[in-house]
Amino acid sequence: MAKREDFISILCLYSAQDEDNLSLLEQHFELLYNNPNDYFSDITYLSIESYQDWYTEQDVFLESVDIILVLLSTHLMNAPYTQSYQFKSLFKMHYNQSLSLVPIYLKAVDLEGTRFDFENVDIFPSSEHPILSAHWKHPDVAMRQVVEAIKPISEKMRTRKRMIEAAWERATSLHTTQSYRDYLNRFPISPHKADAEERRDALLEDDLWANALKKNRVATYLEYLNDAPLQDHAEEAKQNIIEIEASEAAAWQDAVDNDEMAFYFNYKGRFSDEAKEIIANEEIEEYMKRPLDEFAYATEDEREQALQSRRSFNTESNHLTYLALRQLNSEEQLALILMTQYIQALSRKVLGVKRHFEGRAASFRMYAFYILTVVLLYVAAFSLYPKYFELIGNFLKFYLPFSLLLACLGVWFYLVPEINKDVQFCKEKATSVQQTEVGLKMAFLQYDERGKRQIMNELYFVEQQMKALKAKPNLDYFKFS
Repeated sequence: MAKREDFISILCLYSAQDEDNLSLLEQHFELLYNNPNDYFSDITYLSIESYQDWYTEQDVFLESVDIILVLLSTHLMNAPYTQSYQFKSLFKMHYNQSLSLVPIYLKAVDLEGTRFDFENVDIFPSSEHPILSAHWKHPDVAMRQVVEAIKPISEKMRTRKRMIEAAWERATSLHTTQSYRDYLNRFPISPHKADAEERRDALLEDDLWANALKKNRVATYLEYLNDAPLQDHAEEAKQNIIEIEASEAAAWQDAVDNDEMAFYFNYKGRFSDEAKEIIANEEIEEYMKRPLDEFAYATEDEREQALQSRRSFNTESNHLTYLALRQLNSEEQLALILMTQYIQALSRKVLGVKRHFEGRAASFRMYAFYILTVVLLYVAAFSLYPKYFELIGNFLKFYLPFSLLLACLGVWFYLVPEINKDVQFCKEKATSVQQTEVGLKMAFLQYDERGKRQIMNELYFVEQQMKALKAKPNLDYFKFS
């Protein structure tokens, strides 16, 4: 029983001005199509003018096409699509065996005068004698030769399709990133291309993220951010980098591993562990005792040797910064430092706005508590000593406490939650701003000017949001939409 890969699909491209001669080809290919031993699934006839409007989807379509017939004539060769790079790509696909391109010499045309490599493509029935020429006793004779030539080509494509299916079965059985890569490298255009890319990307994404979590190092998170195709965990990866760089343990380990004064100062400036600070001070003092002119008065050979032997720092709490500064020139280093300082200042500003709203929410909760206390005391007094309230009007007796109670409930259950939404918004923006520092350093490492501009636009927008938010009056919370 024939399998799917045994069936061959044919697309025939022709010029609409040659349509009168198309019936001759259709009759002969109808016989080919009806032969049960040849397994032709379909033969599609499409004018080059229609194909020109449709070519934007050609990659998807060509994945299911095995043989493309092209009826050569001056009309077809002068069509706009034929002059485009899309038509030229059919030759490339023919050379890498993604499909078979079969030029059929319908009418006389100067093939050598074109910019296409017809010399390395077999032309049927002959590269010297068009079908509609006096060389043939009848066009049917020439067309019959074309049909006979198609059979071995179709068998070759059938063999290739079986190879594709066998390779796909092997790739899916192994189900590894490498197996799908090998499949796509071997068959760049195939019916399983999209599926292979999707599976490869999903596996690569999972592998990179699992490795990043397992090692929990800045380098592995950067590897994920650089190589992961789907970026499903990009936010988490950036946040983990921030946490590692902010880690006291990582900062101290950097100082111990590198035995460098700068790392001890870095630890002292950020953390306040008394025992470790004593050790840091001792190391700094020891470092400061080293001869200052040891390198300055060295011979030229010694200086050269010292420069070549300079080591790379083993750093985790400043790994990303170190990578960027080591790779950039002085101008780029200055730009990165200034932009990083702006990000850090903006982060403090966002956190300041967050604290402002937390204070505002706390104040309103306190006011609500005071009001509620006064109302409860009033109700208790009214219940215990009703005769003292007989001379008070109904407004003071009932409506005022009730109004105060409603105001208290409104503040507690509406106003404070609305302010807390702004607090949560500031928290999200603070996290986003922190993550842009990671993105900025990566953009400098990758020389991504567009990425730098996008990051700074995002930060500028956050700054404007914070200004508007801090100036937000309390009455705005009661503007129901």
